[in-house]
Amino acid sequence: MAKIRGNGGVVKISTVTVGAVVSFTIDETMEPIDSTDLATNEKEFVAGETSWTAQVECQWDAADTTGQGAMTIGTEVELHLVRDGDADTPADNLTGQAFVAGISSANSKGSMVTQSFSLQGTGLLTK
Repeated sequence: MAKIRGNGGVVKISTVTVGAVVSFTIDETMEPIDSTDLATNEKEFVAGETSWTAQVECQWDAADTTGQGAMTIGTEVELHLVRDGDADTPADNLTGQAFVAGISSANSKGSMVTQSFSLQGTGLLTK
């Protein structure tokens, strides 16, 4: 089994690498549709619509105007998440259109200032 270390990934907005990324997560979900009829006591479901979200955490970099700075609330971006290597590694590249749904910043004594971006995927997540 090939294992991938968690310290070799890249996040890109279109073709621009986002600077100072510390971590990212991606969540894919499916909304089940209740297909239970009146004669059945056990619930039955069929697969419904799918969706995905992503979270990108960075050390805040005010100079990164085309990476971190490109992610402003409501902006639609072409997101590339690469779990290992760089965006030229197609087997590890997750790509999709997403809206920046939230931004949070953290600043505490003895730590780096961080900026986290919550993204809501729209449409298909390509693997």
